[in-house]
Amino acid sequence: MKNVTVTGYVGGTGPVGGIVGYGNNASITGCTNAATVKDGSSTVGGIVGRTLMSMEPSYISNCYSVGSLTYRGSASAAIRGIAGDVTLYAITNCYWLEGAAESGAGGYPGETSAAAKSKADFANGTVLALLKGDRTDSPWADECRYVAAAGMTLPVFKEQTGDAHTALWPTAASVSLLAAAALLLGKKKHLN
Repeated sequence: MKNVTVTGYVGGTGPVGGIVGYGNNASITGCTNAATVKDGSSTVGGIVGRTLMSMEPSYISNCYSVGSLTYRGSASAAIRGIAGDVTLYAITNCYWLEGAAESGAGGYPGETSAAAKSKADFANGTVLALLKGDRTDSPWADECRYVAAAGMTLPVFKEQTGDAHTALWPTAASVSLLAAAALLLGKKKHLN
């Protein structure tokens, strides 16, 4: 599976993932999850619920998940940012929204390079730069764009246009002006 984006709601009664619920020998690259993922049994993954590798090398790479991850069942259920339960899968260059999961992968993953990132890291290009790396064939757009379904600015594919949105990022000058105004207002209170 390659270059897939999921938004909305994904749910089920078995292992549930934002992109794949249960997969064997799957290679997943460049996928993004901004959906609410809710499981009814034991494992939730931002990208994959459960995977098993048998004969072929399998991997999850260059993916991210920013969707809400929850479960309805057992207190021992696992919520993982990328893969709920994996066996011998390489997970490389994958990211999930900080605070959404306990860790990146559960089970027995192979090589793992997955990390939690803040909302700001997703919006300001930090995650985009990591996803693109030094690849000349990158499917990622050159800048992050606002995605209304996720309610945040994110890395998107070149073909995605993003949604109309104006983000006002404070500059150092505007922050200084706001601080000066607050200081003057504070002094005015003391004069009265």
